[in-house]
Amino acid sequence: MKTANSPALWLGYGSALIRAGRAGEAVERLQEYIKLDPANASAIGLLALAQRRADQRSAAIETLKAGLARVEPGIRTNLLLELGQIYEELGRNDDAILQYEQAFDSFTAKGGVTPVNAPLFNEIVTRLVQVCRRSGQQTKLQAVLTRARRLVDEHNPLLDHLTIDMLREDGKRREALDLALAAIRRYPDDRSLKFTEALILTDLRRFNDAAERLRALLKGNPEDATDDATVYLLLGGVQLQAGQLVEAEASIRKAMTLNPDDPEALVQLSSVQDRAGKHTEAEKTLRDLLRRHSDYATALNNLGYQLLERGERFDEALKLIEQAVAIEPINGSFLDSLGWANFKLGRLEKARENLERAMMYSRRNATLHEHLGDVLKELGKLAEARRQWERALEYSIEADEMARLKVKLKDLR
Repeated sequence: MKTANSPALWLGYGSALIRAGRAGEAVERLQEYIKLDPANASAIGLLALAQRRADQRSAAIETLKAGLARVEPGIRTNLLLELGQIYEELGRNDDAILQYEQAFDSFTAKGGVTPVNAPLFNEIVTRLVQVCRRSGQQTKLQAVLTRARRLVDEHNPLLDHLTIDMLREDGKRREALDLALAAIRRYPDDRSLKFTEALILTDLRRFNDAAERLRALLKGNPEDATDDATVYLLLGGVQLQAGQLVEAEASIRKAMTLNPDDPEALVQLSSVQDRAGKHTEAEKTLRDLLRRHSDYATALNNLGYQLLERGERFDEALKLIEQAVAIEPINGSFLDSLGWANFKLGRLEKARENLERAMMYSRRNATLHEHLGDVLKELGKLAEARRQWERALEYSIEADEMARLKVKLKDLR
């Protein structure tokens, strides 16, 4: 590419290549630029992203290590976060924790938490908490929370969010709801807490209450269109889980009208269409999205999963899901889809391996437990299959899924 040595031009072109699914080419171009500007933190981070998308994670680690040695100490935090995420993706949790702790130190060295830098601080703490929980490092987890508690002020509900999330992950839904309501009383203007309340109500199968809470957040003003679109998408998700497909589609289409550039709306629309038996329309919706955003991981995963569920084109489905996993290798839903693809292809041990890995990142997912039960049944491990189906039934909130699981458990007697 012949262009002026403008960082904006180079980085813009590199970003465009990544979005177009041309990560390998992006790597080459960004490597050229970094030779000219080796201490540009934005270029280093973007090159590491391109290498991750090209499934070159070892190279991305080396890129970030070299970059961290070159950039000014005051701008290292984002690179440390990127490096920690790659270590997580490779299952190197101790190395990930070390990078996140260094990011924490780098952040605090620049001063306290302010309204401007609070989102970055919250991201650092959240990542540390998640990887400590996943790897069972309770002592380190408590140390992180104690350290964070000293730094947040009365205007930052971070610790409430983290505690609520941990309670939900542990299946303590009522305790999570009580804490969310208490937090809302302390932070009445925090919309994310109110979204969380609606999600917990959905977990408890209180679909009408969840929908009512979300409708109360709609503003109806042109200047609030994007915020309202977010509410309508969440409302559509609640209605989908309640089996209210007509209402769900109407909510999602309202979100699309308010914010037509949000690809997630198309992903949700496809899910509703597929659930309603409109399989051709659902596939078209996702393929249209992928023509514009070829590396949109959720669309890749969902299209592959829909093909599997329809009993069609298993090899294509596997390829699509593998692309999604290459982009987000610690996404429990994607790993579940990968396991299900291998199950459909008769690769039972590989399927079991994928699904058990998925459990590390999505422990209370009913579909995942059901799939693992199906695999174990085919492997002749009936007692283990029963346990997985019983857990799936415990975690399920959708009526058709619960009915299907009850039949499987009855037939296993």
